[in-house]
Amino acid sequence: MLPTVLGSTGVRVLINNIPANIYYVSPTQVNLLIPTSLSPGPAMLQLVVDSLAGPAIPIMLQNAAPSFFQSDATTVLGVHLDGSTITAASPAQAGEVVVLFASGLGPTNPAAIPDQIPEIAASVTPMSSFSMLMNGVAVSPQQILYAGVVPTFAGLYQINVRLPANTPANPQIQIGYAGTFSPTGRFLPLQ
Repeated sequence: MLPTVLGSTGVRVLINNIPANIYYVSPTQVNLLIPTSLSPGPAMLQLVVDSLAGPAIPIMLQNAAPSFFQSDATTVLGVHLDGSTITAASPAQAGEVVVLFASGLGPTNPAAIPDQIPEIAASVTPMSSFSMLMNGVAVSPQQILYAGVVPTFAGLYQINVRLPANTPANPQIQIGYAGTFSPTGRFLPLQ
């Protein structure tokens, strides 16, 4: 089960009065997962410390909010199949299968169970709603071998992709779900 209060911090976050799963708290930051039981649309977020509640703040929930994990401000986080990190010193190669890490890719099949860490792989659903762009050009769906949750990690998705043979060096890369794309200006070290 994922915690809704982290340790002895007394910090809780409520979204539409549903406790969110918290995984990091500092004096200036709280990292959380949006409850999977919530639907897209307007919602109210409220921070509670012990029994003291802050003001409710309006937010807008989306079905998906794709974003890559990054190793720095512009480099997406990915690994070669041997588990070594893709870097400028160890770039990916055109035609290679790589694993990229992301969050916010949307619903999965099987569906996520609220408050639980996923125990099995679960693909983004429908897979036809998932897409990847390299320098603004769509990667063929046949090149995307898997896009879904990483078992035993809350909120973490992975994309297994065979990089197209004609991929130029260090392409800008984006992922999308149902027309919502990750930010531009993110690159994959590739030779």
